[in-house]
Amino acid sequence: MKAAVINRSKGTVLAHSAEIAESFLARLRGLMFRRRLEEGEGLILKPPYRGRRRCAIHTFFMRFPIDVVFLADGEVVDVVERLKPWRVYVPEEPPEEIVELPAGIVSATDTEVGDSVEVVAGDLESELAVRILNRKLVTRKLAQVIMRAVAKSGLQGEVFYNKDTGCIHISGEDKYIVADTIKETFGDSVEIVEGRAKILSDDHSLVVIVKDAHSVLEKIGISRPGGELMYRKEPKPVRWGKQREKGADDGSEQAEEGDRNEGEGRTRHRGRT
Repeated sequence: MKAAVINRSKGTVLAHSAEIAESFLARLRGLMFRRRLEEGEGLILKPPYRGRRRCAIHTFFMRFPIDVVFLADGEVVDVVERLKPWRVYVPEEPPEEIVELPAGIVSATDTEVGDSVEVVAGDLESELAVRILNRKLVTRKLAQVIMRAVAKSGLQGEVFYNKDTGCIHISGEDKYIVADTIKETFGDSVEIVEGRAKILSDDHSLVVIVKDAHSVLEKIGISRPGGELMYRKEPKPVRWGKQREKGADDGSEQAEEGDRNEGEGRTRHRGRT
């Protein structure tokens, strides 16, 4: 089984395709007799016992030095760098997980005691897939929030959520006011750039890109992407302003026509009696 090892405190990846030694034989064999450990690879050991000495590691029959990170409750409790072959090391604190890495990774990722490190089941591609999905869900929710807020304000413009790119396009007469307000509200959590969207009446639009999905969710009052978003159908292009006014006019015309028909019906009814 593969896993990705991610340093959440530093935003770095220690391994994107580490093997998990689940059986006694796999833990016993470890990295013995292997020729090398490529960058991005690693070995994750889960000791069946607790205690410093009972979680000691060795590098017998190994051909290369390694870095080792000891984890407990998702936190780094000890690290050792460039542990040479034919050595034994007893960690400072009893770990729950031990991650063996190519030499130099600890230094390159600036990993140290106290860092929050997560072992994610599946390789890094799985982790990225989840992050991309969540970001698209957050962006779609943000598009709905922007639509409702601007519709209430009566500004002139259009907003469109592009499900293929996961971005929000804003165009129309008041697009810069909308963009400035979004930037003021969400700060560095979003980025706004010039773009194009042929589906909108104004070909030149402003594109809103979510950079920090977690912060955006906190701003709009949702702790995390929920199932209600994940299984909801993609929304149609959302428009307001002139388009909305036109729809309101059509509705009033239909109402007036309905009143006229109702009046004519009452007149005909009185004539028959």
